[in-house]
Amino acid sequence: MPSDSSFILPPSSFHLNLSRFNIYGDFWLRALRQGARSCPWYLEPVFIGGCTVLFFVVLKKTRNAVASNLRIIHPGASRWMSQLRVLRVFWNFAWTLADLMHVRLGEEVISWEIVGKEYLEALENSTAGSILLTAHMGNYDVAAPIFAPCFKQKIHMVRTPERQRESQEFHQQKRQEEQSSTFVIHYNEPGNMLGVELARCLGEGDVVAIQGDRILFDVSPMTVNFREGITWNLPRGPFMLGMVAKAAIYPVFIIRMGYRRYRIEAFPAIEMSQHREGREAAQKEAAQRWSEVLASMVVKHWRQWFVFEPVFGEQVSASQSSGETTASPEETKPCLEIKANHQRTAGPVFTASTGFGLWSLLMMIQWLGSWQPLNTFTQIMAWLCLPLLWFLMWVLVLMLFILVSLVSTKLFRLNEQVCATLSTGLLLMGGSWLALNTLHSASMPWLGWAWFAGLAVFAVRAVQTKYGLNPVR
Repeated sequence: MPSDSSFILPPSSFHLNLSRFNIYGDFWLRALRQGARSCPWYLEPVFIGGCTVLFFVVLKKTRNAVASNLRIIHPGASRWMSQLRVLRVFWNFAWTLADLMHVRLGEEVISWEIVGKEYLEALENSTAGSILLTAHMGNYDVAAPIFAPCFKQKIHMVRTPERQRESQEFHQQKRQEEQSSTFVIHYNEPGNMLGVELARCLGEGDVVAIQGDRILFDVSPMTVNFREGITWNLPRGPFMLGMVAKAAIYPVFIIRMGYRRYRIEAFPAIEMSQHREGREAAQKEAAQRWSEVLASMVVKHWRQWFVFEPVFGEQVSASQSSGETTASPEETKPCLEIKANHQRTAGPVFTASTGFGLWSLLMMIQWLGSWQPLNTFTQIMAWLCLPLLWFLMWVLVLMLFILVSLVSTKLFRLNEQVCATLSTGLLLMGGSWLALNTLHSASMPWLGWAWFAGLAVFAVRAVQTKYGLNPVR
């Protein structure tokens, strides 16, 4: 695991390797990790929402790619509706990244539920090699190392390497710590003969976990039907591997169901049978069966299908489309639930975050109202940039939290909980100072009283939760 100081890049990196600051660079990963350590829980939705909007605006190419995929899933949707759906995809992706960082920091914050337990048990009890085929949904990185010890066989997880060397080193160092006698990670790099190694693992009765919904780098594609008139490209590797090793393919999906809550959903195995027209036809048949399962999950859970490249081929126009989509599976109640080691739920988190966010926005509006600019144009631009100014203010607050966390950890060797408490104390003291000043101002003095009323409610709820007087349900 990188040390705390790894967030601060060497001076030479700023002028020699600016690629660390692009979207695939490790700067954002390290900032996210420090934010997960330092940001109080009640402010997390503020920052995640702000960052979601920021990257949505900046990443035009990615935004358009996701929108093109969603227009196929939802034919006939307007351009504005497609963009709103893209924003929801970005929002879910941001939460999965934040959850991943919390888990890597050793926090037991994720609750799990399982659907299709009988299919997972069939996979677990299989003595032959099996392929666990999944998609870029939910939190693949969190689920794999947690549930690997539940299997009798060794699980080999296949991953595509990151696009930047520093990002690959950041992830690989942590993933190496997650590896064990029952869980191994392989990277699909050019020239490493990974297929031969995986076939050997399947021959020994192990499980190989692969993501089967995305084509990157030199991965061989296979074109199959998404629905009538529309095709998409899926990786050929899992089906070729299943044919060579005579291994069954088990579709398993990790779905984000809500705040710190995920579902594992398993489906019946896809058997790699011999086909009278040859091996290519057998692979095509298995790929089409996987496509039907995958398409149903994509239609149902499009909000968290994290494929940021165009995947569809031959298409019919929205006006020609009948509007029919692949039938999605009916909602099934989980047969097993695993609760997280915490009491906090989405209600208190989003209520507190909304309260802090609205109060700070009103404070900024008050400040702009009393500000005397040089000219009218400057004032108009300030009001138009209000959301950006508000977000930048909270970014500065978060950077203060990170700085306090780093300095206090290094100087006083404080643990994570103490650092979070210290950050909370600084925030509450700063807000109280602003509220006191607001009480004596001529405009909007009620903002001060609103702060102290909210602070009182916050304190009461914290005491109730701490001592179990009125636990969060």
